[in-house]
Amino acid sequence: RGRSDRSQDFADAESTNTSPLVSYVMQGNLFFDSVTAQFSSPLPSSGISGEIRMVDTFCEDSAGTSVGSLQGLIAVASRGGCTFAEKAYNAAMHGASGLIVVSSDGPAVVMGGEIEIPIPAVMLSTTDGAQLQDGLSATIAQPVFSPSTEPDNVDSIFEEV
Repeated sequence: RGRSDRSQDFADAESTNTSPLVSYVMQGNLFFDSVTAQFSSPLPSSGISGEIRMVDTFCEDSAGTSVGSLQGLIAVASRGGCTFAEKAYNAAMHGASGLIVVSSDGPAVVMGGEIEIPIPAVMLSTTDGAQLQDGLSATIAQPVFSPSTEPDNVDSIFEEV
């Protein structure tokens, strides 16, 4: 994959000791490592795709959108102003198919919360989030292989036919 050359440094999760579930966000030919929220709906095996829409912090007082106005779009919110779960709830109630939260202070963290949200929610680092472009399509997906499922013969997958 065409990842950026910087290593992803995952910060400690907020109020949790669980390991981050790594996912990625793809826009055009750019791939960004992301961290899936604890309260996130599971990503379908094909991921989710859609046009992205920047929505500021997406807290109740700054949402500025009407119910259903994000139908089928992936909302992109900046960190801060309210809880992660509130951002995800607002995105879901406005019809978004997913939420990307951009860290305001460096690396992505695991977004904790005690609520179940019916859409996938992930966080990007500040640097990666700054590269997303409003109005363009993006995809949120899981890696094809994880350390526990990578086949023993991974090298044979890349052999020339």
